[in-house]
Amino acid sequence: MVRLRMAALWCCVVLFPGVVEAQTKRSVKDPLAGFDAYVQDGLTKLKGVGLAIAIVKNDSIVYAKGFGVKKLGEAAPVTPRTIFAVGSTTKAFTTAALGMLVDEGRFGWDTRATDLLKGFEVSDPKVTREITVRDLVTHRSGLSRGDYLWMGSDLSRAEVLRRVRFHQPTWSIRTTFGYQNIMYLAAGEIIPAVTGRSWDDFLRDRIFLPLGMTSTTTTVRGLDRQPDVATPHTEIDGQLMPIAYRQIDNIGPAGSINSNVMDMAQWIRFHLNGGTVGGRPLLSPATHQEMFVTQMWMRVGAETALLYPGANFLGYGLGWFLFDHAGRKVVEHSGGIDGMTTELMMVPSEKLGVIVLTNNSASVAAFPIARAVLNRYLGVDQDPVAAIAPLMQVMASAAKKMEDSVTRARVVGKGPSAALTAYTGIFDNPMHGPARVTVENGNLVVALDARSDAVDLTHWHYDTFRAASRDKRLGKTWVNFRFGTDGSVAALTIDGLEQDFVRRSAEVIATSCDPSSADRSRLATQASPYDSTAIHVGGHQAKICYSRPSMRGRTVFGSTLVPYDSLWRTGANDPTILHLPFAAEIAGMKVPAGKYSVYTVPGRDRWTLVLNRSISQGGSTRDEGQFKSAYTPDVRAQELGRAPVPAEAIGEAVEKFTIRSAAAGAATTELIFEWEKTRVRIPISAAKP
Repeated sequence: MVRLRMAALWCCVVLFPGVVEAQTKRSVKDPLAGFDAYVQDGLTKLKGVGLAIAIVKNDSIVYAKGFGVKKLGEAAPVTPRTIFAVGSTTKAFTTAALGMLVDEGRFGWDTRATDLLKGFEVSDPKVTREITVRDLVTHRSGLSRGDYLWMGSDLSRAEVLRRVRFHQPTWSIRTTFGYQNIMYLAAGEIIPAVTGRSWDDFLRDRIFLPLGMTSTTTTVRGLDRQPDVATPHTEIDGQLMPIAYRQIDNIGPAGSINSNVMDMAQWIRFHLNGGTVGGRPLLSPATHQEMFVTQMWMRVGAETALLYPGANFLGYGLGWFLFDHAGRKVVEHSGGIDGMTTELMMVPSEKLGVIVLTNNSASVAAFPIARAVLNRYLGVDQDPVAAIAPLMQVMASAAKKMEDSVTRARVVGKGPSAALTAYTGIFDNPMHGPARVTVENGNLVVALDARSDAVDLTHWHYDTFRAASRDKRLGKTWVNFRFGTDGSVAALTIDGLEQDFVRRSAEVIATSCDPSSADRSRLATQASPYDSTAIHVGGHQAKICYSRPSMRGRTVFGSTLVPYDSLWRTGANDPTILHLPFAAEIAGMKVPAGKYSVYTVPGRDRWTLVLNRSISQGGSTRDEGQFKSAYTPDVRAQELGRAPVPAEAIGEAVEKFTIRSAAAGAATTELIFEWEKTRVRIPISAAKP
């Protein structure tokens, strides 16, 4: 998934052009002679932990072995059945699933995305109207990565897609290759929009099961119950250590698959056989061929030459990188997510494919070992491990020099421009949500509502701070504060996030979604962060403010936490408030302009919507396992009305309670509540004059 990491890993190759370009022919007698020792040596030299590899040749798995260990410090070895995260090699599964629907005539590659995804928007209205399915899966949307919108965040798939409309483009559409995971999420969400089945279920039934990929899943949930699973590793503060799997279901179609080399070998066989399994086509020949046709050309320049040494052409197909090697066309994709790195290469003309899975994102072992397989079968006398090993030392030295240069540039003794309390407050950003800056134990802390782990700041110089995420997997970054003309802190920037966070004014705070609480620090640390949803109805706009409880693996409806048939505040911590500046009709109720508490009575087949003029705390609360009701007779007397709304089942569990809106017609909008596997749609229209 993390292509930028690959660029860093391959840097400095140009310093040794003779090593890379010296590709001479040799006879191919036994391509795998001495290969066990070669892989083990490569794993050792490149400081890997564990590695699994499978090679497919002429529709047979001719090699499948594990090397190293599943977890540093433990003896359990990697086997061909050991499960790893495969990262961005997931993308080709998404395009294959879309290809099946293309074959069924549900849509075409050049169908506009908005014809399939209701409410999908990017920041430029012209691009929103024109962007196609093909654009979504070929990294030509014009958007830069924006990965911190989903990585390490609690946002659902729907919310990630909603917020991408605030991501400003870097290039014009279809002009520049820009690797983009969120567009792959949009592409994957076309599947449930068209079929009514989740991306996860569709892949399981239409790809995994027919190919016999019985160990392959689309989520890390349940991996802890599997007997043979590799542990991810990465470097934290210069030391290699095991880390937890990251839960990335919210970007699933771009990179959430977990598998082993035996299963992935079936995926390779499927493609080398033209999209068929056991002689039965799962994709039409034309659609399968289209996946391996260049859709977006990439210039073979400095960076790409490092990633693909010796390539004369380079492009991207439908979920695959395409380049030439030793006179053959190679179909390739890598994958990288916290602590795991994957490399998959195929040479269709030779019926040859290789998959390498590793469990250390600080090691580059997967890439040269996969390329070594191609060289051995194609008769290329060049050793990728030998070529890259000295480069790693150069890279480590270059990284050390860069860090030293940053340290030398520090202006010692130049403290912040104001007392730390002057930097505190709420700073808004439309894409990432509010950043809340507080002081803890004498240091500044920044918390984003969509993230469960805050960032601790250490002063560097002037108004620049070194930032360390409490999620150690995310590493360190920089936070800079900017003062305005009035002498107060006006904004902050976080390196890696695309836009400034602008201080929320006192006037906005007075009417914001946050509750009136003197203890602002609890907003930065509470388990159910505050959020809001804009509701566009015709030419009007309303807003609903709520706090988002997390399911956290629990069953909630039907339990004693939020039981069926009990009044619920439709959120947590504080009441859910509808700010309605115009008269409307909501679920059949006539509602004057004003502010209302939104309660619900959840049921299995339907919910009851309750609107109340009182915006004080109310509804059921849980206190030490006992329910208490704050919905007193005085509060109930202020009810505006109640209305039943149908509930529908959804395939993918929603971990955090989500409220969103979507246009349902020219003059009607649906307010959508999603929680666990239930969705409720509430129609809202402006009242007729």
